[in-house]
Amino acid sequence: MVVIKIVWIIANTIAAAHFSSTFLVNSIYPANYKWVRFVDIMISPVVLFFFHGVIAVAMCLFASIATAVIITSFVGYGWALIAYFLFQRFADSLERPGLALEHPMFQPLGAFGGFLSSTFAISFFAGWWLMFLPFVLWLLLGFLCAEVAIRRLMRGDDGYDRRLAIFALNMIQGRLSGLNYWFGKIDRYPFP
Repeated sequence: MVVIKIVWIIANTIAAAHFSSTFLVNSIYPANYKWVRFVDIMISPVVLFFFHGVIAVAMCLFASIATAVIITSFVGYGWALIAYFLFQRFADSLERPGLALEHPMFQPLGAFGGFLSSTFAISFFAGWWLMFLPFVLWLLLGFLCAEVAIRRLMRGDDGYDRRLAIFALNMIQGRLSGLNYWFGKIDRYPFP
């Protein structure tokens, strides 16, 4: 059983390193041209794998292996959700990174895999009554990423107000049909 837990921790650490590097490359790297080499080294998947691995080892040493499985599952799931929401779900097709354009199902499947991993980790090592926590994390990160996307549109060159930014996000998600437009339901919050 210990071998399964260790393999599970390693898989969660790899997923967390990949999705956190996806987030950092696509959010920090374009904004920082002055320190390109330093930023490139700091957001490499190897460095992030080492960072997440140190967290996992610290959890194993100071808590337990089961706690480390749960924490690494949630960390990997959180990074997968952030990468999915910000770079695929709430991003215009011209703003999506190459991974989301070339492999459009990778980030949703990664988020679903993180959901399954965290749900199984909770049910096996904590208790079945806590199985609502991955759904709560999905809601919290979904609303946070929706607000980030709305603010990004409001700060853009087009000068959107909040209502037009919400309208633009609904258009990006394909939630506006002709009936919603004609009946005035264009300011519905872009629910994750």
